[in-house]
Amino acid sequence: MIEVCFPTDRSGFAVALRAFVDASAQGDVFSVAGIAFGFGRAKKAQKCWRENFSPRVIHMTDLHNRRGEFEGITPDEGGQILKECVSIVNKHMQFFAISSCRISEMKQNLHIPETGDPIMDAISKGVSSPYAWCVHTVMHHLGHLSHLHSGSRSGISYVIEAGDLGQGKVKEYIRFVEDHPYPAFRAMYGFDGASFVEKQGKEVLLQASDILCWEWAKHLLRKDQGKGVRPPLDVIFGGLEETSQKYGFTGTSQKPGRGIASHYEGDKWAESLRDLCKEYSGPDTNLLASLYRENG
Repeated sequence: MIEVCFPTDRSGFAVALRAFVDASAQGDVFSVAGIAFGFGRAKKAQKCWRENFSPRVIHMTDLHNRRGEFEGITPDEGGQILKECVSIVNKHMQFFAISSCRISEMKQNLHIPETGDPIMDAISKGVSSPYAWCVHTVMHHLGHLSHLHSGSRSGISYVIEAGDLGQGKVKEYIRFVEDHPYPAFRAMYGFDGASFVEKQGKEVLLQASDILCWEWAKHLLRKDQGKGVRPPLDVIFGGLEETSQKYGFTGTSQKPGRGIASHYEGDKWAESLRDLCKEYSGPDTNLLASLYRENG
């Protein structure tokens, strides 16, 4: 039920984080995506979703390859289903975020900085896998976007599908964020709580995020082949614009505040992680560490 994804007062936003791994010969892309819905919009999206697709569950890998629940459909029928999905998402979502990398590049350059500080060691270990890093950056983007939409970096209830590889670190880090008394941790992610759900993917929030996650990963593989953006992804973005940046490149919407995607290339994700730790590890700037010591 959609109600369990929100606080009891039905305030704020709910975001289901969905991961996608492309382990094909084309390129080991890893991506995580989340789409934010307010309670009223989530209810409307769920109603439209069920009216159009129930009892089917939209898994993009199955839909694209016309297998499982979509075995026997024609390419045109599959395209129409996807078009209807994107239309519902566009009508009811409020904002979204995506993060991606290539697993081989990240593992090859994996290095966990040691700061000697309990807080920063918890952060660095909590984001030091492809899955954990992408979850961190997606939640960071969502926290920023929630501030743009509501004026407060709070109010996001995260729903995370249980069972993804590397999720142990993510669970540990999220509980650390939940339990720590310093509000900057929660504010960074717009964090109002998190729940881990069974790997079934039946909630519309998970199905919507699955589409976005798959489309972004597909876009990265198409870029390698010199191909342009697929229409479904461009429509969700409201016009995709890409810009090179220090750690790879960023995809943004032509509509301010709608969504953002970050792709980390080569060893540049590690540079971003080092910068994150460096930002808080200096004795004069690490307010988190001083507060930690004061509170034992």
